[in-house]
Amino acid sequence: MPTARVTFKGQVTIPKEIRERLGIETGDFIVFVPLGRRVVIERIPRPSVAQLKGALPASRRYPGSAILREEAEEAAVADVMRRMAVPDEDGADQR
Repeated sequence: MPTARVTFKGQVTIPKEIRERLGIETGDFIVFVPLGRRVVIERIPRPSVAQLKGALPASRRYPGSAILREEAEEAAVADVMRRMAVPDEDGADQR
């Protein structure tokens, strides 16, 4: 079982075996889902251009790529959390 050490800053290097298994690459975002005394790590999929089509109302002024990227990431995290709906050890939903 791969292990990792937490640094002074709270950082952890995800072992290569786990990164490969989850398809995690440099620059990807992951979400940590607490389940009682355990944590599930899930890679947040990068949305395709086709998936983003129509995500923003046409009447909105272009806010800039940084804001659009942030909004897309937040939407992806929310989608992962909705899909996970994993109960904790007591059977209660963690959301």
